[in-house]
Amino acid sequence: MFRQWVGLLEKEGWKITMRETEAAVPEEISDRYPAPAAWAAFIAPVSECVSGDGKVRFLTFEDYQTQRDGFRWNEPELRSTEAAGNDHEMRAAVTGFWNYHLPIVHCTGDPYAYYAIDTQFGSVVYGEAPEFETAEVAAESFEQFIQKLIDGAIKL
Repeated sequence: MFRQWVGLLEKEGWKITMRETEAAVPEEISDRYPAPAAWAAFIAPVSECVSGDGKVRFLTFEDYQTQRDGFRWNEPELRSTEAAGNDHEMRAAVTGFWNYHLPIVHCTGDPYAYYAIDTQFGSVVYGEAPEFETAEVAAESFEQFIQKLIDGAIKL
């Protein structure tokens, strides 16, 4: 499945850089989320994965540690927190949502959107601006998400 996914993205003009050494889930992520093993194993060999136009990025371990090309791994959460302003109840709701949703793909086109793993249920959800926390299930699992990408049922 991994090779099919890489092949598909490369065919569509994505820039994919494979890492030369082993990597582990960054502490910032493992401390906050029970990172699904299937996702961690799948993304571990990749150090960068960005569409040809630069508007879509599969988040890699490096993305969770640094800001690259204007991407912050938790950009939707940061935007929602900022929009909540001093409304403590709204800020708590935003944090509550993101404590269980690990962003794995950022889309900065129109609409600004993301895919995230729901760490409570294992599904992959899709949400977009301005209501990032109003997400819908895109796939029942990470594996199903990748298969839907390969099959063309989900387009990035």
